[in-house]
Amino acid sequence: MSKNIKLLVLHNSPKDVVISGEHMAAMESNVMLDKAGYIIDTIDFSGSLVNASKAQTLLNNKIAEFEPDVLIVHRWFPHGSFINELSVPTLLIVHAYLPICIAGTLVQGTQRCYKCVSGSAIHGVLNRCYQGSLWQSAVAGLLNGHQRNNGIIRKADMVAFPSRRTQKVFLEKIPDISQQTTVLPLAVKVPDQPVKPMSERSGFVFVGQIESYKGIDALVDAWPDDVELTIIGSGSLQDRIAQQVNQTPNISFVGRKSRDEVYEAVGRSKALIFPSKMPETFGRVFAEACATGTWTIALADTTVADEISRLGVGSIGHSIAELPELAAGLSDYDPNLVRKVYDSNYSEQIWTQSISTLIDALLDGD
Repeated sequence: MSKNIKLLVLHNSPKDVVISGEHMAAMESNVMLDKAGYIIDTIDFSGSLVNASKAQTLLNNKIAEFEPDVLIVHRWFPHGSFINELSVPTLLIVHAYLPICIAGTLVQGTQRCYKCVSGSAIHGVLNRCYQGSLWQSAVAGLLNGHQRNNGIIRKADMVAFPSRRTQKVFLEKIPDISQQTTVLPLAVKVPDQPVKPMSERSGFVFVGQIESYKGIDALVDAWPDDVELTIIGSGSLQDRIAQQVNQTPNISFVGRKSRDEVYEAVGRSKALIFPSKMPETFGRVFAEACATGTWTIALADTTVADEISRLGVGSIGHSIAELPELAAGLSDYDPNLVRKVYDSNYSEQIWTQSISTLIDALLDGD
């Protein structure tokens, strides 16, 4: 790995109490880059920063102080939206569907929605797709439009998407950035624990936000009475789900758990159930499942389903009602082969090698 290369990492930390997969990926990437020998400094755009001059000045001052060789940008909304000048080679790592979808999810309510991709952001404004607010959605729509026309995604020397599906959707909306894009699957750091054989596994597990767009309510409704399911996560539907499964002895809702507890639960399950209606940009929990040697059963037409098709480590259902059927009929598989898929696609080593290649290319001016 290249040594003594300075990387300035820009991120806008969310205010949410629950740490999102996007924020976790940004934090973990800093640790991995530091471990690889890069010199890291960070700039966090969260807080009260609200205008262009403040955002640009904060960035310029940090660049003058730290003198980075490369700027790496993660979540830049909303304050990074006001940056108009990038004075060092810049790699933008995309985590969400901003700025091509007001909600950032490609979901309206509980259904997939591409109206703002194929048409105008007015759809997202009228449907109050940001925080359920008309005026906040209007502001988000304006920021999205500014970013598509004159923002970081156009000014960055390289834009890295976590999946080919995400890249394809972005290029449908912003086709003229195609020459500066690449695919960089995210890495997930996992505990060093042995992969359990099938003989030590039982039941199935869901891990994620307890929201309708994640498909959890439909999954619970469709789940049979004779198959064990553990639900891990939190969200607006958690009280309803907890009350519902309280009457169903084969389904357990255990709420939020630590990352180590999540890995342990996934690693002792026969399969991860992934009923998300969102296309997802990456599907972090799928990569975590691979790391524990665990099969994944996912809904079709998502990034996770794409990866299952490419790598052969899961099953795909065309409706949420099909997922329990696939679980009940799951045959034995070799968990160690699933783990090898993680090692060769989503491990720290693979990600560090890939991003180092991109950094070298930026420094060479390619």
